[in-house]
Amino acid sequence: MGKAESAIVDFTKAIEKGGKWAEPYYSRALAHAALDHDADALADYNAVIQKKPEYIDAFYGRAVVLKKLGQMEAALDDLNHVLASDPSYSEARHTRATIHYFSGDWQRAIDDFNAFLVSQKDHYGALLLRGLAHHQLGENESAIADLSSAIALRPEDGTTYIRRWQVYKAMGETAKAEADWVKGRCLMEKGKETRD
Repeated sequence: MGKAESAIVDFTKAIEKGGKWAEPYYSRALAHAALDHDADALADYNAVIQKKPEYIDAFYGRAVVLKKLGQMEAALDDLNHVLASDPSYSEARHTRATIHYFSGDWQRAIDDFNAFLVSQKDHYGALLLRGLAHHQLGENESAIADLSSAIALRPEDGTTYIRRWQVYKAMGETAKAEADWVKGRCLMEKGKETRD
């Protein structure tokens, strides 16, 4: 219902009445995270993990907060733990893939995006980033395939055409590159006019 502050009050009361269960801490951590109370969210996730170390959702939640705070190694440790416990935990797979991508670990990013996209095959962001990672490794045909799939999902997003333009340009596909440049710039200008 979007009432995170009220939820925090209620979960705090539940914890004060008998804080031996992990669930109120976990729920309060989610509410703190929704309000960007990162330190409080971390404290609650830590409490959950101490009380119930098999609660992998708490490891995932803590990893998301750690990633937001720029503590990538600690976030990766938590995500690795989650995926060792449950390899099908798709949100953890995607989050780990993005950390690998933004740290320039292209092959690991691709591997995680591959696993994630098995169950989430129409995920725009994963296709986009996997395509860009392929491009970084010089795998331009795979990059084009992913970027084209991303464009099919969001044909009005001009930035994806510009990304594909970069790949076509690197491949020497001048006509295709020019077409994407024109389409991308046109859509971006149209979007700017709509926002103005």
